[in-house]
Amino acid sequence: MSDYRTLARSIAANCSDAVLKEAIGILLNVASNDTAREASRGAEFGRLLLQRGLLAEADDLFHTLALQFPQNPVGYVGLARSAMRAGAWERALEAWNVVNTQFSDPPKFSWISGRMRVLLKLGHLDEARNTCEKLAMNFPDRPDGLLGLAKVAMQEHRWTEACTHWTKLLQQFSDHATVSWHAGLAAALIELGSLYEAEKVYRELTLKSGADPTGFVGLAQVAMRGQRWIEACARWDEVLQRFRDQAVPGWRAARAIALMQLNCLDDAEQVFRDLAEEPSGQHLGFAGLARAAMQRKDWRQALGRWDETFARFAACADRSWNICRGETLLELGDLAKSEVTFRQLCRVDSNSIPAWNGLLRVLIASNKPEQALIELNLSPLSSCTSALIVDSKFEILTRLNRLGEAKTEYDRLLRETREPDVLRSLFEVSPRLHEGWRRTQAWLNLEKAVECLRTQNNPNWSRDLDVMRLRIKLALRDYESFIADVDRVVEPPDCGRHTESLRAMATRLREPLYPNPNKPKIFGIGLSKTGTSSLAAALKTLGFSTLDWMNPLTCELFSEDDLHLFDAFTDTPVTACMEFLYHLFPASKFVYTIRAIDDWEQSITDHVRRHFGYTDFAEAKKAMQRRDAFHHGLRFSNLHRSLYFNHGSYRDAFGAHDRRVKDFFRDKPSNRFLEFNIFAGQGWQELCAFTDDAVPVEPFPWSNRRPEKQLSHSAAEAPY
Repeated sequence: MSDYRTLARSIAANCSDAVLKEAIGILLNVASNDTAREASRGAEFGRLLLQRGLLAEADDLFHTLALQFPQNPVGYVGLARSAMRAGAWERALEAWNVVNTQFSDPPKFSWISGRMRVLLKLGHLDEARNTCEKLAMNFPDRPDGLLGLAKVAMQEHRWTEACTHWTKLLQQFSDHATVSWHAGLAAALIELGSLYEAEKVYRELTLKSGADPTGFVGLAQVAMRGQRWIEACARWDEVLQRFRDQAVPGWRAARAIALMQLNCLDDAEQVFRDLAEEPSGQHLGFAGLARAAMQRKDWRQALGRWDETFARFAACADRSWNICRGETLLELGDLAKSEVTFRQLCRVDSNSIPAWNGLLRVLIASNKPEQALIELNLSPLSSCTSALIVDSKFEILTRLNRLGEAKTEYDRLLRETREPDVLRSLFEVSPRLHEGWRRTQAWLNLEKAVECLRTQNNPNWSRDLDVMRLRIKLALRDYESFIADVDRVVEPPDCGRHTESLRAMATRLREPLYPNPNKPKIFGIGLSKTGTSSLAAALKTLGFSTLDWMNPLTCELFSEDDLHLFDAFTDTPVTACMEFLYHLFPASKFVYTIRAIDDWEQSITDHVRRHFGYTDFAEAKKAMQRRDAFHHGLRFSNLHRSLYFNHGSYRDAFGAHDRRVKDFFRDKPSNRFLEFNIFAGQGWQELCAFTDDAVPVEPFPWSNRRPEKQLSHSAAEAPY
């Protein structure tokens, strides 16, 4: 295109914008033989083309200018800006490199700034940082350098550094401050766990820029990050109502995620299905349906949905999708693929807590706790106090029977932590590390730490700290204080974590007759690895308040108090004392889960090897003689000695227990005893006939179906 003036005249003649016509007319009426002026006029025409969105024509024009005026930068600058408008970032960088190399004396602010924005888009963060530092040094009166440094820090997940840059930027250039600057600071604060400070920033935005949705959206995101799901739903409702004309699919998807956490899965899935039908929200809809399948623990469906989501929307994929798919592979037992996924994520973002936590969980599930500890110590998160990493670290140390190191880490965190989530981690691991008066002392120290955090008057922490205090009161058997506080903390319609269970505990404790031994109970009395977890899941589905292995609120192996607070119980703490329970609760029923002995022997051998590191029966039996060799202390060792290691082999233990059960129930009423073989295909029909319940619609649960255990997100969950 040699006659760019003709093209400019054509645009001017056909443009309906009177102002644009006048501007082009003025340019065309100025004649000059000055090549610099000619180049400048051509560049102005090019900018007009860009404004009109005629990118191909603008690109042709700037190519012509670069050829006709090779000593003038306007053509190259135009090519860079045209490429940026087109999203052709590599091409834009090439053009800016020419500009900044050939025409850099003196350096021009807009050129350096333009190149910096391209570097950020391409993820060339080291070079972008150097460019930003040059901008900040050479043009201290402009905000672009600091702004770029803040964005670089955000992309590198250096949240503390990002907060420093955002704060300095807002202080030095307060007159130029935009909503996005404040939002950037708040986003970094959220990542640092400073939810209270982030909420303050977003609240100020709602007051200063009420017509802008950023502050309102930020408040909803803070509520979600704080797991305040009812509040999150209410805030998303406000956003969608207040800014319905500006609504984006992501807002509805976020609200649906909050609904999922409130167990409103049907409502959430309907939102995701609607989004999947909309062109602008399809990727969110498909990803949401995959998350919903994960929430339902339908892992095969979840994997299928994630694979379809990636196949359809690879260009939209973000790291959270990969995290979720890696978790799904882990739950399905495809540990090799899951490990590859999380290792790739750790390489891409070495500061990603979810990625590292996923990798650690895979290594633990793969019976590689030593390697997991090495990876953790070598990672950038070795001293991280995120609850996710803390949970994994305690799980690793207890798997390795390095209880001394675990206790040292526990004491350090108790002294230093300032986060409610970490206190929750310490509370849940306490029964695994301490016993007797030391456990009581640990709970009392945690109660002091809770009260210390409460003095900070952080409203984002108040509910979590109140729930923690209630759980400590339950663990200490301080039922009077628990009942006095529970209604204030978990009054309906609060559906947060543990609140339903806490309300149920309060109801039991307030019953006219407590404890009441005449209440009907159900006890699962099979050995470990005979389907006890599946039985527990089934009883929960039938509506029984079920304790499997340990109390989920106190994280202790079940106590005699728990016998009156729950409806159903499974696993070895029950099995060891079945005769006592039979006579204590005359209205109780007993489910004896069984399995073919060869399969069971292989499964229990693998189980002990995975969780305790002992490869044969004799080695494990010897270790059980030491009360401090295993988590949960003496009671744990006693249980396993009585059921397994007072015999000559696993097969002997299986046979002895089978004889014990059948001999005891031989002369007992048949309606109080059920022999139940999940592995032979028995399920809802047999169980519901025994419990007098209607058969549920959903399939019978089969937990821990694969050899590797489905590791809980909580390190406090027992391995049974």
